[in-house]
Amino acid sequence: MKLSIYNSYIKLSEDQAFLFNSKSNEYLIFDPIYISDFNNLSIYKLPSELKENMKKGGFLLLDDDYNETTSLIEHRKSLYADKSKYILTINPTLNCNLNCWYCYETKDTGKMSDKLLNSVLLFIENTIENIKELKMFELSFFGGEPLLCYKTIIQPCIKQAKLLCKKNNIELTIGFTTNAYLLNDNIINDLKGETKVAFQITLDGNRELHNQTRFLQNKKGTYDTIVNNIKKLVAIENIHTTLRFNCTKENLSSLIEVLPDIEGIDDIQRKRMDLAFERVWQDYDNGDIKDLMNLVQKQFEEKGFFIDDIDYLATPMWCEGNKLNSSIINYNGEVFKCTARDFQSEKKEGKLDDKGEIIWDKEKVDARYNALFSSSLCFECRIAHICTERCAQKTLENGVNGCPYDEKEKDELILNRFYAQIFERVSV
Repeated sequence: MKLSIYNSYIKLSEDQAFLFNSKSNEYLIFDPIYISDFNNLSIYKLPSELKENMKKGGFLLLDDDYNETTSLIEHRKSLYADKSKYILTINPTLNCNLNCWYCYETKDTGKMSDKLLNSVLLFIENTIENIKELKMFELSFFGGEPLLCYKTIIQPCIKQAKLLCKKNNIELTIGFTTNAYLLNDNIINDLKGETKVAFQITLDGNRELHNQTRFLQNKKGTYDTIVNNIKKLVAIENIHTTLRFNCTKENLSSLIEVLPDIEGIDDIQRKRMDLAFERVWQDYDNGDIKDLMNLVQKQFEEKGFFIDDIDYLATPMWCEGNKLNSSIINYNGEVFKCTARDFQSEKKEGKLDDKGEIIWDKEKVDARYNALFSSSLCFECRIAHICTERCAQKTLENGVNGCPYDEKEKDELILNRFYAQIFERVSV
């Protein structure tokens, strides 16, 4: 017998300690006097009942030769190479009708040419027709503002994907990251139907503060148009909308004033909507806003809105950029893996050719793969199975030996998961 390397021991009080295993997601409450036995690997001294519960929960392994690290690496490699789903993101343009101060994109005024569009349509066809294991195709549009090119680029891509997915019995989902100002009834009606569609739309405070950040070239504000378009979207059964608030220390308290503008959304429509509160990264140095954010979120929750916050009970999912079957095709045919960075040519990892095939830069592909698997740091960590922080992009930029959590923060992550489980059981 041996102890799992994914165990965590946390003292809750003088007479209670907490044992958690990140692989099995099981926990035990026990007497703290046994912590020293765990730390010294004196497992044979433990009471029989405790040992039996530890075996059942995956805390105590019967096979001394079983290598947990190898098992996790193989599991992660299977996630990396999974062919059941393909995630394609298309940037029709990096141009935008707005000019938000925090945006990291280059605002390139170019857009996808007809020739490149034909290559994209071929790529969609090649992917859906040739990956025999494919069960889901996720088609997303990013930018810039993708709706600048709805008729010329987006509509043909969706039509192609729908046709081929139906033919091959593959589930299709469609997504948009957009400021939603250019949404109109024709686009919304075009997206009605059986295919699942998701929108992520952002607001930057109440009407006054939003309009100070998100305005057109003629200085006209965009708040009312965007809010009205959100109301139209949530009325459509197959469309789900995430309303993302870009939070700063200055605008956070003003978000409460958005409530009267969206309270007309009824209970059924709210099930097609969630809210996300995300701090603008350039505002991180302006002091802590966590408590205020919690108060603001609570007011939205009291009105029946669902907050898309950290789900401590969920099985952590890897970023799609960590997977082999994902690509971002820029308007100029350059191919990337991460939407959280700008699309500079020197950072491209591939190029789409005229035949609809991506010619990958092998050196960069190998570097991204090695960023995920070359270091044992994240495979031997006690929270490895519930952590999503192993990001290939961040590792490429910052090196393989860093961890975003200290030991205290790891304990907090585990306890939040534990309390969430307790709350769920009590609620049921």
